[in-house]
Amino acid sequence: MTAVAFWSEPYEPTIEGDPEILGMLDWYRGLARADGALPRAAIDPLALRRHIGRLCLYQMTAEGRLRVRLRGEQIGERSHEDAAYLDENRPPAYRDSQLVDFHAALRAPHPCVHRVFVRAGEEQVFYRRLLVPVASTAQRADMLLLFNPDAQPGGRPSFMRVFERARWLSIGLNPPEDEGAD
Repeated sequence: MTAVAFWSEPYEPTIEGDPEILGMLDWYRGLARADGALPRAAIDPLALRRHIGRLCLYQMTAEGRLRVRLRGEQIGERSHEDAAYLDENRPPAYRDSQLVDFHAALRAPHPCVHRVFVRAGEEQVFYRRLLVPVASTAQRADMLLLFNPDAQPGGRPSFMRVFERARWLSIGLNPPEDEGAD
C-alpha cells in the first residue's frame, strides 16, 4: 500500500524571510484588538485586493461547524467549491487535519502560520497557510481569515498532481493514471 499522509507544522515566516506572510502579519497587527482578534469590520477588500483570490473566510456556526463564507478563486480545486462547510472537504484525512488546526486557531490569541504537507508515496508537497482569528462582534473570535500565498489559478501543477493522487489513495483506490499498474 502506498503511504498517504496529510499534516501541518508550525512555520516561522521571520526565519524564512517570507515577505508575503510577513506583510499580512503587519496588516493584521495594525488592525487587531487587544485580545488578538481582528474585527470583521476592519477587513477591507480594497486593502487586500492583491491577495483576494488567495483568501478564504470561515465562520463558526452555533452548531460548531466552520461555514465557508468566502473562498478565493485560486484556493484548492473544483471539488472544494461545493463544500459549504469545512467538515465537508475531502479526503477525510485532509479535512480532519484542517479541522484540528482551524479550531486551535480560533482559540489562539494571535494568527497561526503553518506549512501544510501532503504525501502520496514518495512524493511530498506543501503550501503555506496563515490563519487569522476574526471577530464579527465584540465577543471572541468566531471567524477565521485564511491566506494561502502559494495559491494560483488552477493550482500549482505539482501540488495538484500529488494532492489528487493522495485523495484517491486515501480512499483505497488507485488514481486514474495508476490503473493497470502493479
